[in-house]
Amino acid sequence: MKRTPTLQRLCGFTLIEMIVTIVLLGIISMALAPFFTSAINGFFDTQVRARLTGEGRMALERLSRELRESDPDTISVTGGSQIDFTLLDGLNGLNQTGSVVVKTYDACRDIRIHLSGTNLVWDEGADSTTDATLATNVSSVSFGYSPGTPTRSGVVAIELVMQNEGESIRLYREAHIRNSLGSMVCTSP
Repeated sequence: MKRTPTLQRLCGFTLIEMIVTIVLLGIISMALAPFFTSAINGFFDTQVRARLTGEGRMALERLSRELRESDPDTISVTGGSQIDFTLLDGLNGLNQTGSVVVKTYDACRDIRIHLSGTNLVWDEGADSTTDATLATNVSSVSFGYSPGTPTRSGVVAIELVMQNEGESIRLYREAHIRNSLGSMVCTSP
């Protein structure tokens, strides 16, 4: 005759063993939590910096492009944080009389770039009726201008500091202004 297994032969966990295991896992997870938290915070900080960098680079690229097309004689920096220039559109003719070259443009637009609160703003026209935001979260901007000479082009140095959610970035760009070899005239008012 066969015997059935008794309760003494069955194996399992006691309540005390399970409680000890849960307490040990809790202690281990509390010790590892700062590592996971810092990794997650680092990921989000990197995202904020990437967003700031992208927006700042786009603003600097547009400024550089527009400054290259401007009249170098009209560029002026006010207080280091504002730049004014005249943007020349639509070259429609070159006239040369002796050694004087006169370039005629279809349109000229007066542009002012400055900081308004935390926005880098593009104002257009004498009355600044057209304004656009080039970048947000800007904590400071500075401009510097070295006029050109017959042997080198003028240079506008732009430094942009952006800050958001405790993260800060500094961007720097130099825009080389095309030398004007002669006078520039706008045919529009």
